[in-house]
Amino acid sequence: MLKSRRTFLIWTFAFIALAAVWGVSFDLIRKDRTEIAASSEKQAQQAMVYFREYVESAFRYADSYVKAVRREYVDNGQSLAAVERFMKLFPLDSKILSLVTIINAAGFPIMNTAAPIIPGTNAADRKYFRQSRETGTDNVVVSMAQRGRNTGKSVLRVVRRIELADGRFGGVIFAALDAEKMVDLVKSLNLGPNSSGTLVGEDMLIRARFAGGKFTFGQDISNSPMWAGLEKEPSGHFSRVSAVDGLDRHFHFARISGFPLIGLISISDRDLAKRQEEIISSHYLTLGVMTLLILAMTFFTLRQFAAREKLETATAALRTNEAQTRLITDTLPAEINYTDRDGVIRFANLAYARRHGFETGTDVIGKRKRDIWGADEHADVQREIASTLAGSLTQDERRRVMPDGSIRTFLFTRAPQRNDAGDIIGYVTIGQDISDLKDMEAALAQSQKMESIGQLTGGVAHDFKNLLAVKLGNLELLRDGLDSDFDARQIIDTIYGAGQRGARLTQQLLSFSRKQMLNPRPVNVSRHIRNLIGLLQRTLGASIEIVFAPGENVPSSRVDESQLDAAIINLCINSRDAMPSGGRLTITTGSVKFEQAQAEGAEEIAPGEYTTLNVSDTGSGMTPEVLQDATEPFFTAKDTGQGSGLGLSMV
Repeated sequence: MLKSRRTFLIWTFAFIALAAVWGVSFDLIRKDRTEIAASSEKQAQQAMVYFREYVESAFRYADSYVKAVRREYVDNGQSLAAVERFMKLFPLDSKILSLVTIINAAGFPIMNTAAPIIPGTNAADRKYFRQSRETGTDNVVVSMAQRGRNTGKSVLRVVRRIELADGRFGGVIFAALDAEKMVDLVKSLNLGPNSSGTLVGEDMLIRARFAGGKFTFGQDISNSPMWAGLEKEPSGHFSRVSAVDGLDRHFHFARISGFPLIGLISISDRDLAKRQEEIISSHYLTLGVMTLLILAMTFFTLRQFAAREKLETATAALRTNEAQTRLITDTLPAEINYTDRDGVIRFANLAYARRHGFETGTDVIGKRKRDIWGADEHADVQREIASTLAGSLTQDERRRVMPDGSIRTFLFTRAPQRNDAGDIIGYVTIGQDISDLKDMEAALAQSQKMESIGQLTGGVAHDFKNLLAVKLGNLELLRDGLDSDFDARQIIDTIYGAGQRGARLTQQLLSFSRKQMLNPRPVNVSRHIRNLIGLLQRTLGASIEIVFAPGENVPSSRVDESQLDAAIINLCINSRDAMPSGGRLTITTGSVKFEQAQAEGAEEIAPGEYTTLNVSDTGSGMTPEVLQDATEPFFTAKDTGQGSGLGLSMV
């Protein structure tokens, strides 16, 4: 029901629009028929004003330049050098004037700025020369347009008489106006291809006429009834059939102020009719286009509504599906993203976005992996990405820096994505944080190793301890019975000392295997170490400087004193061995508090306050390879017989 009503309303509006367009178009056609003629007349009138202003400006400039050159010529005793100096200071405007010529009283040119003077040239029979010579007055003369012998262009000469200081006729001087510039001017007025511009002298001789792209001059119109009385009016307009070309024309004319010229601009009925035809045709064309446009818009609107309904249904289903997919992927404990062949991310779940500093997965979409990862990380996985885009399923482990600065280990699995044609268009990446799993594997391996070593060393140490107890006891009895035999007693002391060292080694093995009974109790570590400094100094020797820096308010700790002593002595002896030429050994104590979050990242440490014990030295230190195995049982970097390899492992 709603769909049918909507269709009816759309077609109703379409028919109303068509009726309005047709009504407006026919009304415009009626108005344009009457307005085109009026507007053309107004345009011609404005064109006449512009034409007159241009001609007056050009002729005034030409006349003022001619008078200035004449003054320099006459005032300096007919000196051409003075004229040349003047023209260098005030060069003529080449956009208006093409040349300046001086002709002496005999009619021979004595100066031409455009080209060298042709020998034998004489202008005495020219009308402008005769007119200037015979009138005896200083009136400006405008010659008939002629093609210049030197320039090859049609020019109008603005001529002034030269009168010498004694009153004699000294020739003429004229400047040549480029008449073809006026042709371009008439064309630029855009009055139509048959429009014309004309300059007529007061003697009713046409100085220049530009019509239909043609340039003519010299016609005598004094006997034509068409021009009767033209020279008596300052300006005006009339409509007549042209006596020159036979076209119906509308003329506008005006006198050129300061010069014996009349300017005319005309438009032809043929151009008016053509303009009306063009405008009316454009109206009909617009009417047809608007009709088709309205009908097309109507059909388009109907199809758009239908398509929108389908699109809204599909969009709603897509959004629901996308929301469900994102809900599932955002709750998974893994990073998931889909990247196209160009490296642009098209999908990312919440875990991937958070690790790279974004709030949601949609914030990542449209960004390039290279821009998010950085050049180094992106280059690090190029081989795996290339293999995936070639069609292989790839897996690799990588260490990545988290937003909080911690470093985690990820297992990345990449699977290629293909379109219906089987072409690979991108790949899906799943990144699983396996840091805890790696730590658990390492802890389990270490625990199993230590358990095996502990069982072995514990059993051996226990039995060896019993044997040593029997041997040491018998050695004591034997030594007590040999008071007088010094050599035998010395041998027994040596054997007894070796047995004591074996007993201490056995004690270390038992401690390492956790089979020795510990007696932890509250101990002030700083005070305990201070009491131990003397023993350490005697043990390490005079070449080692011991510096003890206890911390402030270090709390007591529950610890087995004998084990604490053994740990400190082991560390100090290792430091001494690293400084064969002597050095400084520094022992410091302090306290640290582990919060819950910190304790969760360390094995066998519960939250709470702890005492710290640091032993440092100025020795050679350990290479990275030695440091990696330093706490392994029975590992030692010392020479054979110099260490058991249990010192740091017990600590």
